Amino acid sequence: TNYLAVTGGAAGNFVISKATPTLSVTNSPQAYTGSPQSATVSCQGGGAASNISTGGSATQTNAGTYAVTADCAASTNYLAVTGGAAGNFVISKATPTLSVTNSPQAYTGSPQSATVSCQGGGAASNISTGGSATQTNAGTYAVTADCAASTNYLAVTGGAAGNFVISKIDQTITFGTLSDKSFGDADFDVSATASSGLTVTFSSQTSSVCTVSTATVHLVAVGTCTIRASQAGDGNYNAASNVDQSFTVATAATKFVIVPPSSGTVGTPTTVTVQAEKADNSIDTN
Repeated sequence: TNYLAVTGGAAGNFVISKATPTLSVTNSPQAYTGSPQSATVSCQGGGAASNISTGGSATQTNAGTYAVTADCAASTNYLAVTGGAAGNFVISKATPTLSVTNSPQAYTGSPQSATVSCQGGGAASNISTGGSATQTNAGTYAVTADCAASTNYLAVTGGAAGNFVISKIDQTITFGTLSDKSFGDADFDVSATASSGLTVTFSSQTSSVCTVSTATVHLVAVGTCTIRASQAGDGNYNAASNVDQSFTVATAATKFVIVPPSSGTVGTPTTVTVQAEKADNSIDTN
């Protein structure tokens, strides 16, 4: 009634306002490493993130959950933001490394056990040395233990801690000097001891002069006899150094025996026989 028709008339402006961007932490969680770490932030719409604060600081080291804020630059469709909340940056507790701290140990004959250190300082407990609380014999024993949780490390049950080694030890032989002998003397025994308490064995190093059976020496000829004492060791002791003892086997003094005549007349010369008797009491016919 009162208005003309209009074609293509101007109607003013339609405004699409920039939105407030959402900020997001893009690198959480991270495992504890012992070194400083920081959050990275993405601003919706692609605006550059800056002034990132991780728990109020540029970085954090210890395990924990840290609130993150950041500034976002304006972009085509999003406003600039100052100190916007971006969520949380989480540093997770790490799994500790367990270590045996008292290996190797020398064999003592008494029970011994491993001691274990848990990375991060958590208390070690339920330590198993080769499946038992202690071990006595020389050997290599796998060790496991439990670790209590600490500030930056998780609790562990039955964690491998490496090996506990009980080493073999050395031993020595005590073998005293041997007296010289005369050929033809009776067999005799020798003796020696090992510091390990293990049995010592004997052998002749001059079998043309003397032989040994177990610990009994038999003289074969005149000369120098050398007897060796040995101990081969066992699971707990290394082989001992051999100990040799030598002695001289001398020719026995010849004994002359007068054989009286079987008959004769008093006052009349007669012939007697003189015999040389060997050390074994046989007659020397030479």
